[in-house]
Amino acid sequence: MSQASLYFGARVAVKTTQYLQGRRRFPGRVGTVDRAISPHEVVDGFWRVKLDATKERKARTEMFYGVDLEVIL
Repeated sequence: MSQASLYFGARVAVKTTQYLQGRRRFPGRVGTVDRAISPHEVVDGFWRVKLDATKERKARTEMFYGVDLEVIL
């Protein structure tokens, strides 16, 4: 789904290919959108996501560009 469908409380997965160059941040992790950080959240803003815990990693809250997130059902 497109980034325009992001909304508060949405279940999202972090894409493996990300907007920013450099090291990928938490590829494949799943979480819940907590809030938007910038006023342009639907276009290109930051979203705060509460990432779920996995066997290897603890739960945490991180910020991502909207283009780096994919809504899952």
